[in-house]
Amino acid sequence: CGMVQIESLPGTSVETPLPLNALWIGPALAPLHQLCLLSAVAAGHPVRLFHYGKLDNVPGEIARADAREIFPQNAIIRHRRTGSPSIFADRFRYEIMRRGLGAWTDTDVLFLKPLLAETPMICGWESTSLVGNSVLYFAPGHEVLEELHRRAMDDHPVPAWYFPAHRAWLGLRKRWGRPVPVTALPWGVLGPGLLTDILRRQGKLDQAWPVHRLYPIPYKEKFGPFQSRYDFARRIRPDTIAVHLWAQGLQGGIAASRSGPLPLAEPGSLAARRARDIGFRL
Repeated sequence: CGMVQIESLPGTSVETPLPLNALWIGPALAPLHQLCLLSAVAAGHPVRLFHYGKLDNVPGEIARADAREIFPQNAIIRHRRTGSPSIFADRFRYEIMRRGLGAWTDTDVLFLKPLLAETPMICGWESTSLVGNSVLYFAPGHEVLEELHRRAMDDHPVPAWYFPAHRAWLGLRKRWGRPVPVTALPWGVLGPGLLTDILRRQGKLDQAWPVHRLYPIPYKEKFGPFQSRYDFARRIRPDTIAVHLWAQGLQGGIAASRSGPLPLAEPGSLAARRARDIGFRL
């Protein structure tokens, strides 16, 4: 299927958009995710999409890569309650950056501007309490990345940010030889929760970008980018780089207010405008 050779990043420049990597697990890439990846291409990024086996509907501008070169397919784990492979995707992105392959983007991130190698660590607040990991860059060997990888590979973690009673219970289960698997823990345990905890412990929370740069539209307004009446201009500033579109919630995922198919982008909406700008038909 035209897989590209996986090469490490030889060097980064603050003037050159970072190579972006993403992962898709499934038989076909949905239109919304095609739009997001193409928006990154339009912003000047080389984009590499990792996948296992056959994958349909991948635009020609997106380079394909064999995910088995990062982790074997039998390493995929899914959240016990939701069936989502997001836990595995968290592990995958940390390994990608450890190998020096560039930055990471989830497939539901709409790029407005290029992501440049401004600093050795790029991440941003997604809310008042969590630093997101949908767009992420760490230079290989970065101390945050190394701790992220080490802790994310624990199949039976005892998250340090949980309430003391919960931590004690998980610790007892582990000592008794009946540990709780990571797949049974609450959503995001290897993602924003872990990243935020590590940044706090390493004294680097102040280095996370403000929310408007990568996550300008909050989860509670997740349908806004598809609505013509939504005033997205009040959220987006001149230095906003990307917009996380919260596709999991749009599809009735974690804490979604409603379920169903991805919404159609109304004319004049943020999604429709970006699609028009890059010549993509939603």
